[in-house]
Amino acid sequence: MPRQGGSGSRRWLPVLIGALLLVGTIIVGLLSFQANLIVTEIQAARDLDSGFRPVEPTDQFTPAESFAVSVRLQNYRTGDQIVARWRYGAEVIEQTALLADGIGAGYAGFRLDNANPWPLGRYSVEIVQVFANGEERQLGVTSFEVVGE
Repeated sequence: MPRQGGSGSRRWLPVLIGALLLVGTIIVGLLSFQANLIVTEIQAARDLDSGFRPVEPTDQFTPAESFAVSVRLQNYRTGDQIVARWRYGAEVIEQTALLADGIGAGYAGFRLDNANPWPLGRYSVEIVQVFANGEERQLGVTSFEVVGE
């Protein structure tokens, strides 16, 4: 005589396996989700504090001063490659790597020094995320000028 309930249990097995696969897929998707890196503020300054916040924000420098830029980030992850591309007019004069601590939200800083006085004129700094495959994404830009003393 056949056992009762045996075929009913087998009928639920594919449903149970399907539900477990669906839940597993959702969990993996949530764990691997990575929000895009966002720049919420860029500020040129005479200096940066120990947390990379701007000290004496400015949009004008003298030819003898170093440039500092504070960048407020969201969704930063260790390993994100971020650079500041410094320009004098349209010419790229330097590219500097990120100075930052930790992950998540906070400040990062970039500095540019020059052994000789800076030429007078308009400068800009573009904040760029560089991906492992070489592609780039502009995160923001700010400009400032060097004026006579």
